[in-house]
Amino acid sequence: MKIAFIHDWTVPIEEQFEYKDGIRKAVQLLTKLHDVIYITGGESIATFSHTSPKTHLITNDLLGTCIDSFKPDVLLCWGSLDRPWHRSLHERYKGLPKVLCFAGGPTEHVAKSYFNVIVCESQVYIDAFTKVGVTAMRGFGTNTELFRKLNLPKKFDAIYPASLCFHKNIELFSRAMSDRGLVVGNHNEPTIASKVLSLGSHLMHRVNSETLCDLYNMSNVTVVTAGPDGGAQRVVLESMSCGTPVIVMSDHDRCVEFVEESGFGKVVHPVECEIRDAVDELIHDKMDPQDGVNYVRANWSEYNYMESLEKACLEAINVRRS
Repeated sequence: MKIAFIHDWTVPIEEQFEYKDGIRKAVQLLTKLHDVIYITGGESIATFSHTSPKTHLITNDLLGTCIDSFKPDVLLCWGSLDRPWHRSLHERYKGLPKVLCFAGGPTEHVAKSYFNVIVCESQVYIDAFTKVGVTAMRGFGTNTELFRKLNLPKKFDAIYPASLCFHKNIELFSRAMSDRGLVVGNHNEPTIASKVLSLGSHLMHRVNSETLCDLYNMSNVTVVTAGPDGGAQRVVLESMSCGTPVIVMSDHDRCVEFVEESGFGKVVHPVECEIRDAVDELIHDKMDPQDGVNYVRANWSEYNYMESLEKACLEAINVRRS
């Protein structure tokens, strides 16, 4: 099977492979079974042999040229439904099966009809797509080879890896944890960085995946204070894969799913005192780190993710043929 993977991640070339998350690892595994090219936004075309000899970093205006040359059996896209190139790809390649790795956002969008199959990390999304007649299946994962349990001393009571954006609700984390908490992420909004520091929390700029793994392991608990529109499901699985339990907010149903399924963490209301109490309880009555590790490896590893993507691509091809 020939798969063209189109990844919506437009960071500079030199940073492109700093992020070793589940989707990248899953696609790398796909290259061992199928003929795969990796296409993403960037400043120019480049090949990264340490990732895959068929990996291309390509500007959006050359996207069609790359696909035409490769002649894939299926397009595997990553992103939300509102990406502008979904429509152009749909119109240019009407006869080509398409799969979307849904990255979150509104499910009610005309682009949902452009894809034969949509892969979702959350049952909530699957239910929403299925309700309107869109074929959807669950698929998600983290890089368990990288995010793993390490024997490191605990330095922080709580960590929250998140870009400093308002929808991540980072101020709630800092109000709850003060100097007991560490925030790690891109400083998108300078005012948030100032607020985090004024509340006493420790603050680090975005780090590479290896360092983030260390920080998960050096923290007693991961606290995700994002609300319904805050994402962070990837953070939940990365933390569990490192054996660090996770506290999530009750109004974030997609993150709640993982904590309730695994039993590895707590669900609390987005209230400062409840967050602190939950952190203290998890520090005092420690959970078995292996419970989180085993849950992720059994259900949400890069191998699980790869198998879901492969199944979705084959399903899209079969749907198109029928």
